[in-house]
Amino acid sequence: MTSDVLYQHFLTRMSEVNNLAQIGDLLGWDQQVYMPSAGGQARAEQLAYLRSLQHQRFTDPHFIDLVHELRSKGDLTEDQRVNVTRTWRDLDLEMRVPADLVRARAEQTSVTREKWIEARATKDFAVVAKELRALLHLSVEFAQVVRRPGASLYEALFDQFEPDGKVAEVGALFADLRPRLTSLLQQAVEKGRSRPIVDFPRGGYAKDRQLALFTKLVSLMGFDLSGGRIDGTVHPFCETVGPRDVRLTTRFDEDSFLGGMFAVVHEAGHGIYDQGLQKQFDGLPLGKACSLSIHESQSLIWENHVASAKPFWDLHYSLLDQAFPGRLSQFSADDFYRHVNRVQPSLIRVEADEVSYSLHVIIRFELERALVEGDLAVNDLPAAWNDAYRDYLGITPPSDLEGVLQDTHWYIGAFGYFPTYSLGAIYAAELFQHFVSTQPTGYAALSKGDYAPFREWLQRSVHQHGQRYPSQELMAQVLGRAAGVDSFLKYLRVKYLDD
Repeated sequence: MTSDVLYQHFLTRMSEVNNLAQIGDLLGWDQQVYMPSAGGQARAEQLAYLRSLQHQRFTDPHFIDLVHELRSKGDLTEDQRVNVTRTWRDLDLEMRVPADLVRARAEQTSVTREKWIEARATKDFAVVAKELRALLHLSVEFAQVVRRPGASLYEALFDQFEPDGKVAEVGALFADLRPRLTSLLQQAVEKGRSRPIVDFPRGGYAKDRQLALFTKLVSLMGFDLSGGRIDGTVHPFCETVGPRDVRLTTRFDEDSFLGGMFAVVHEAGHGIYDQGLQKQFDGLPLGKACSLSIHESQSLIWENHVASAKPFWDLHYSLLDQAFPGRLSQFSADDFYRHVNRVQPSLIRVEADEVSYSLHVIIRFELERALVEGDLAVNDLPAAWNDAYRDYLGITPPSDLEGVLQDTHWYIGAFGYFPTYSLGAIYAAELFQHFVSTQPTGYAALSKGDYAPFREWLQRSVHQHGQRYPSQELMAQVLGRAAGVDSFLKYLRVKYLDD
């Protein structure tokens, strides 16, 4: 068969596999947003079936032969070759995984997540420990069959989120970053003592008014709500279930709207990335995000460099007064800016200030690496967590809810995910600084509340490439050099020590 005919067969099968994946994503979104708690077991079986069927269709011997033959063709276009080559990488990994392991992981993930919710309600890690142990065991089994020569078990899992990422390089980066961040944190806290920070009143922030405010904010950013929506959940996330169907979630707390507001801005950054991918490549590597570190760079660049910056609130503080009449009118935009950018070690990662945030990530990186490599037992995880928080941040969680139960990642089997948050923060600082220095008119527009030039620059520079390049190569394409930590640390110093 000719290359064109073979490629059309390739597209047909990839569309089928993608449809199965997106149906599973929709069921997963529903599980975390609307599904009644009693539906957990049936949903686990449904997701396990879908994941097994997706694995079966993707690893069908005829499809393997088809992709292998396409790889040998010399007349593919550049886009076709990227899609075929990257698919082969994923296929090579998937072929190694037994079908019963695929199903077992999918089912155990659903079961463990439901137990995690129960454990959070009781603030007791012991409630979920058994299921987490089972999920960790399956994750290690998965790592054993997919790891590449010379890779550790943890690196095999990290590779699922950060293709071609090197754990040794991340470990060295974090070892260098940790003392510098600790020093910067101490200086920022000390400086903060000389600058009084207003505490905003608690209570009176109705959910419907929060939703209206959040909708205005993500619309300002340019998130297309005709192809998206906002809902509440336990742990905010963004789920894309189709090229024109991007679901944002956040938390609604009527005592304080701040956590939910910045969560939805963060998730909208993810959503804008997914909406900026090339839709003609939906379900193909060129229509998928580069990696989770690049995905995090897109959420953090909006959350930290735009929506936490002073120009943003100088322009938009009135939106808060409109949303909550009489609650905040006695305060100024400057009061609010200082309030949301206060630096103080805290227990909750998603509510942490920018300076201490990566210390939260480093703690999780070290703990999950120890879990996967067998150096830390699941039963010892809460104590190890509390010890790390005391050593790194000088605080100790009062219960498991504020400690080891706060993040969903381990309870959905996402071991190896956490390092991408700090890599994303580093990439976000690099990208924003590059935008400022190379796009003066775009930056002037951003400062005046016109976010379209900034969003379009991100789309041209990052989104449109899909998985054409690995993370570090993509960053080098944009910056003209390798990414590093200097822009990140300079940004933090200027904002929190020099401002």
